[in-house]
This record gives sequence, structure tokens and C-alpha cells, in this order.
Amino acid sequence: MQKTTIVFERIRGKPTSKQYVEIVERKGLGHPDY
Repeated sequence: MQKTTIVFERIRGKPTSKQYVEIVERKGLGHPDY
């Protein structure tokens, strides 16, 4: 769950947070596409 927390902290306050969450869910929390 540590990776999930890091991901959510990175996308906080960003307009593309929802889109990023969808991408993360599709990939299964693999590695961020930054």
C-alpha cells in the first residue's frame, strides 16, 4: 500500500488526478508514467 500512497500524494492538487488514477488502475499500480 506504500506505492498507492506515494501515487496519490503525487497526483494531489493536479488537474489530471482522475485521469492518472484511471491509468494506474488499468496498469494495476505498476510504475507511474511520469
